[in-house]
Formats: sequence, C-alpha cells, structure tokens
Amino acid sequence: MGIKYIIHFVVLTMIFAGCRSKDEPLIETGTSLYPDEVGRELIYQVDSIRIDRFKSKTDTFQYFLRELLESKYQDNAGKTTNRIILYQSKSDTGPWEIRSVITSQKTAYELFRSEDNQNIMKLVFPVGIDRQWDRNKYNTQGSDYASYFNIYEPKKVGNFSYDSTVGVLMEDDTNQISRRYRAEIWGKNIGLLYKQTDTVDYQPSQYPYGILYRMTLISHKP
Repeated sequence: MGIKYIIHFVVLTMIFAGCRSKDEPLIETGTSLYPDEVGRELIYQVDSIRIDRFKSKTDTFQYFLRELLESKYQDNAGKTTNRIILYQSKSDTGPWEIRSVITSQKTAYELFRSEDNQNIMKLVFPVGIDRQWDRNKYNTQGSDYASYFNIYEPKKVGNFSYDSTVGVLMEDDTNQISRRYRAEIWGKNIGLLYKQTDTVDYQPSQYPYGILYRMTLISHKP
C-alpha cells in the first residue's frame, strides 16, 4: 500500500469523523456514572441493623455521611487524583465531623477509590452486561469479582426517581444457613445512589446473627 494512499485514507477518516451531526448522541461509556468536579457534595443516610445471637436482640443504628470532593492534585505518577473528605453526623443537616479523607481516580477505562487503605476498582468502562472485573486487582486482598446488571434503567431509590441507573453486583449467595448479598446502584451524572450489604447466618431454633447495611443518597449538589 503506497504512502499517498495511506495519507489519503487518514485524511478522509478525519473528515468523516468531523461530520458527525451535533444532534447525534455520543456513545455512552459509563464514565458519567461518576462525575468528579471539585465541589460536588453527596449526603447519604446510613441504616445499620445488627442482629446479636448471644443477646437475642436486634439493634438499629442510623447516621448520615457527607461526601465532599474537595480538590484535585497530581500523584507521584502524574495521575489526576480526587481528594474526598468524608463527614459524619447524627443529622442530615449537621453538625458534621470529619470521619476520614480518601481519594479516587477516574480514567477512560476504570474508576478507583481508596477504601480502608485499599484501592478498590469500583467501575470499569465501557459499561456492559457481560463485563466482569476483580475489584481487588490492584491491592493485596483476595479476588472480589463484580458485574453489571439493570444497565441504564430508570429506578426509584429512597424517595427519588432516577432516569438512568446501573447496578453493580458483588455477591449474591443465599441459602438455608446464611445470606451474603452485596450490591450498589449508580446514577448517571450523579454517582453512587445506594449500597447494600447483608451478612447474616442462620441456625435452626436459634436467633440469627449478622449485619444488614443500607446507604441511601438523600441529597446532592451541584
């Protein structure tokens, strides 16, 4: 293939690529599931139910988390990193106390977030029903596989309805002696909407034992 033909082909490709109609929608990859502009704030209601077999009782705890994307900086590898401050309060209006400072990084292919000093691969792009990934691929923990479900579907979460959501399933194993369920719901142009973790053990004729955890978005800005 001559060099003139190659140049001609490249030029034509660039021309046609630039002729895309302004009304033609861009291909959705899923990166909009995690907006990361400085100043973004999300407030969650957290409900934790602890089932105590030894005391034969169930305790319910409720508190609120405020997540603020405070700033951006370049890490040692030159990658843009989000600095996120987590606050906690007994009320959704405060007063807020700093709980921890974490980080996140979003690329065209992955979303990482630091949790308990471990880098967790929260999402992979593009989003697809057949995508599966190891959330612990880049840390020292054992494998923890996740996959997508109910992709870009409308869904009511808490008191609000969202036009486009994506589910992430980490674990779903329920039988007669235990329940293990972990899942998240993400909203387009918003971020994490809901997180659920069920870890419960059952024994015949005995009080169950475990924790039911729910984290639900109740407000966000901008």
